[in-house]
Amino acid sequence: MTSRSIQKIQHYTINAKTLMICPDVDPHQCLIYEGEDLYLCESTSFNIVDQSCMSRGTTLDGRRQAVKSILENKHKPPIPIDTEKGLIFMPTKIMRDVECAWISYNHLHKVDAHPSDPSISNITFANGLTYEAIVSKKQLTKQIVMAGHVFGHFKKGSFLG
Repeated sequence: MTSRSIQKIQHYTINAKTLMICPDVDPHQCLIYEGEDLYLCESTSFNIVDQSCMSRGTTLDGRRQAVKSILENKHKPPIPIDTEKGLIFMPTKIMRDVECAWISYNHLHKVDAHPSDPSISNITFANGLTYEAIVSKKQLTKQIVMAGHVFGHFKKGSFLG
């Protein structure tokens, strides 16, 4: 990660520039990477994802249930925050786990296995930002495939008319 100045905020809504939401040392806060900006939010990553869904007229649980009906694999399902804009976020752990990071499917560029620890993935985003996620490359690759399936499910109507 590069050194960035942190802006403190109380609330946040996921948008097209959001790269990831990850835990902070304080379990009641999280760090948000948005483009070149870094925010420290006085909310959990779970609450930010839930509130971002609610601001679009649904709930995180509603999105989770919709994804479960699309996918056969129901473990750590990707969540479509905004189906019109194709904003899909993938949890690295069980959603309510305070150590869960949420990764934007749309901004992901590359995932590599950590050279010395197979339980860690090195994530590179399209803007060059890198992040070490506590999730294996194999598991994150499954998440990416599921997110692609969900993305295709919700976007196919816009291509077919």
